[in-house]
Order: sequence, then C-alpha cells, then structure tokens
Amino acid sequence: MRKTVRNWQGGEHAFLFDYGALRGLEDARDAGAYYTLQRLMSGLFRLDDVTDVIKFGLIGGGMGEGDARRLVTRVAGEVPLYALALFAASILGPFTLDNANDPAISSESSPGEHPGVSATPEAG
Repeated sequence: MRKTVRNWQGGEHAFLFDYGALRGLEDARDAGAYYTLQRLMSGLFRLDDVTDVIKFGLIGGGMGEGDARRLVTRVAGEVPLYALALFAASILGPFTLDNANDPAISSESSPGEHPGVSATPEAG
C-alpha cells in the first residue's frame, strides 16, 4: 500500500490506510471499514464516520494522532459535513475497493483462494 497525497480543505497531506489505520478506524466506529465506506457513500453516515476516516487516514499517512485530531476538528467546524463525507469516501474507497496492489490477491487466484495457501493439507 502506498500513501496518497491529497489537497483538501485542511491543506495538502498524505493519507494511508494500512492495517494499523484500518484497525483504528474499525475500533473507533465499531464497524468494518467497508461498512463505514458504505455509510459515507449512501449518505447514511454519522459525524464521527466522517471525521474518524479522515483522522485515521492522516495518522496512517504519518501525522501524529493529536495533530490529526485537532486538524480534523478545526476543518469539521469550517466545512459542510457533506463535503467532508465525500472527501472521506474518496480517500477510504481506494484502500478498501482496489486490491490491485495487494500481494495476497492476484488475478491468478480463484475467489477465496490466496497464493501460497493450499486448500488441502499436504500429506505428511
């Protein structure tokens, strides 16, 4: 996974949803990352769905937790919530929907099959 640098209402920052950031988001929202993305995309989101996505993306991108929290809180008070929700979906979506760079998923694998993992135990 690579960081993505985006210019948004809070400035230009790096965002990344590595496993640590995704776990933090899932724990904070008590929901899977894809479920949170669905809420953002459907318009059925909560305020913290929006702010937590952006905060954990910033943390994954290298920003300290306190700095990320303060920045998101400031921007959330200045920008319409729906605009932030669209941005949050745009940064989370590629990390949850695009598996092209994930070595555990390749075009050579069948659905549910992972490279290097045998479906049957080897005879011993």
